[in-house]
Amino acid sequence: MKKQLLISIFLGGMFGLALLGHSVFAVFQTPTAVPPGANVATPINVSSVAQDKAGVLRVTGFRSFADAIFDTNVNITGKLTALGGVDPPYVSFSAETRETIRNFAKDVQEHEEAMLFWNGETRRMEAYVIGEDAFYTITGDLIEE
Repeated sequence: MKKQLLISIFLGGMFGLALLGHSVFAVFQTPTAVPPGANVATPINVSSVAQDKAGVLRVTGFRSFADAIFDTNVNITGKLTALGGVDPPYVSFSAETRETIRNFAKDVQEHEEAMLFWNGETRRMEAYVIGEDAFYTITGDLIEE
């Protein structure tokens, strides 16, 4: 009786291992084609064509060397540093000078008419009206240069 029980357990275990071993072996099969053919998905970091990914894409760092376009909301936990301003509107809380603001204004789009910035030299917020090439205080008084 013990011998039959041991044989049954042994055969059941071998059958289970055979089934499990086949599944494990299938997971580690070499792909049958190169991406994106057959059973191999395109890696997210390969190809110049648009790619979709379902779910979250989590990266340690992100840098776009062209325009980054987001079709929905962007949530940022931490500080946002936007060199060149935020469109719309242009607001800079860095210690700028009137000269640096004039330089930034050379590259703005046509619809942008004014830039609000912290003037590090005068220690106050100022507005630069691009079309007039004039600076104003935050209360709207013209600043004579």
